[in-house]
Amino acid sequence: MYQVKSTTALNNTLYGYYFFALCTVSLAAGVVSTLYIFFDGQQGYKLLPFLPFSYLFSLLINKTRIVTETPNIGIFIYYSISLLRLVILPLLYIIYGYYEVIEYNSVSNTPKAILLMAYETIAIAISLNVSIRNTEKISVKLSQPYKATVYKRLSVITFALILVGLILNHITPEVLQSYTTIFDMIKTGKIPPEQNYLVRKYGVNFVKKLSLVSSNYLFKILKLLIPMCLVTVLQRKEGVLRKSLAILVCLLPFLYVSGSIAVSFHYLFLIASLFIVIQGKRPDVIFKPLIIAMITIMLYLVIRVSISSNENTGAMIRTINAYFSGVNIVSGSFNLEGGLPLRLHYFLCDIFGSIPFSGTLFGIDGMTINEYFCYSNECSGQIAPTIGLGCYYFSPILAPLYSVFFIKLSETFGKRFYSEENSHLRVIYVAISYYSALAVVAYNIEIVLGIFCQVILPIYIVFFLCYKNIKTEKNNEIHLFETGCTEGRKNYAK
Repeated sequence: MYQVKSTTALNNTLYGYYFFALCTVSLAAGVVSTLYIFFDGQQGYKLLPFLPFSYLFSLLINKTRIVTETPNIGIFIYYSISLLRLVILPLLYIIYGYYEVIEYNSVSNTPKAILLMAYETIAIAISLNVSIRNTEKISVKLSQPYKATVYKRLSVITFALILVGLILNHITPEVLQSYTTIFDMIKTGKIPPEQNYLVRKYGVNFVKKLSLVSSNYLFKILKLLIPMCLVTVLQRKEGVLRKSLAILVCLLPFLYVSGSIAVSFHYLFLIASLFIVIQGKRPDVIFKPLIIAMITIMLYLVIRVSISSNENTGAMIRTINAYFSGVNIVSGSFNLEGGLPLRLHYFLCDIFGSIPFSGTLFGIDGMTINEYFCYSNECSGQIAPTIGLGCYYFSPILAPLYSVFFIKLSETFGKRFYSEENSHLRVIYVAISYYSALAVVAYNIEIVLGIFCQVILPIYIVFFLCYKNIKTEKNNEIHLFETGCTEGRKNYAK
């Protein structure tokens, strides 16, 4: 038995120092941006100081949530990436120039986008603050070595899925064109084509199209499941060699990189999380490399900006703006047009389009909301931001509904991570919490629901089959995989 450490002292914990750094940077950015805007503000961007100050407000009213409670992976990811989105990016805009990805109607839409983002930040902050409760420290018992049956089942299911993948690849080898290695991507600088493009190009008949679509769904699962299986099996017994191989296995997602290299980094984090919890480490150990990573990114941005030319700086600003739904991307949401029927159409497509084979099952065809967003803004490759879609679907007043929902979902599963004993189920909780936070600051409902339905749910089903009918005798706990009953865990968490 061990206790998860509660970070109760602001001045002597890593989380406290991180919180203090976030507050300092956001306050400085707010003051500097206010001064710059006062003397030399570009038309459309004079409200930019609202963003760092709204972020600072969110930090201060949720100090207890961030510092004095057990760290929550979803809340940590949200505040860390929001620092880039709401603080660093506006500062780069003001100091180095307003490098925009979307130029269509940007002057008139940008002030509305700034106010909408500040409104979203405050709404999320209040929703988090309301849910704070004075709870006791959680005691969690470390997992015992898994029984041989679990290892065998996981290996057999993974091997069977690999065989299915090989058969599909034999039917349509073209599917591999959408993957490359990280080395080839760096060497050539080329991004592999999207699966939708391959389906349209090579799906000349029903069999080929079915094989291409099925391969796409299956390979998404295997890219994460194979490393998880190897990490699990390698750590069945102690040994330096086994542990070293397990660490190398965490890097497997970079062996086949899809059009979005960020997916490989996400998978690396999830596989590394499984490695840590199977090792029996404290669950909150996963936060330390994340904090180091965020500090490294901040230092990299400072160094990159200080030594790069205006052209390179502009490219970096555009990249941050595009990847993290900056104010310029949010401004593009106001270019979305259409009455209630069209909005309802895209709203339903976001939800049902995430289900595998949705085109056949629900007859969904035509542009996705991201494609419509790019069409409306005369751009390409951009993601419609969550807060922008909330405004488009629900009106400006109810715009933060999606954002608040995902943050609460992220917070909930971030808490369950600590009260769960099963290592594999813990990683499922981490994944849900992690991607729910990204839904607010980087992705949107179409992408995140797609990940939930096409990757996380299938892997959960695999784990369910691995643990089905395997009883545990620790503390008379009723295991989730046996009965679906949570009563045992409620008593256990107390």
